[in-house]
Amino acid sequence: MVGFDNQEMISAHMHPALTTVGLPQYELGVMGVRTLLRQCGRDEDDGDEHVVTRTFEPIFVQCPAVSRDSVKRL
Repeated sequence: MVGFDNQEMISAHMHPALTTVGLPQYELGVMGVRTLLRQCGRDEDDGDEHVVTRTFEPIFVQCPAVSRDSVKRL
């Protein structure tokens, strides 16, 4: 069994300890803001600011696996 978000308090109370995938929340926020800022632009013709719609490729973020007893061999 595997969980996500690496909640240490939850894992500490489970038996066996729950293996999880950590979510790099700070990094996800930084990447989201940077992507949003790249989408913001200025219309050269009238000088009005507006959001420019563009198509973006998926962004992949490393989410570290934290192996605990729930996936270890007994």
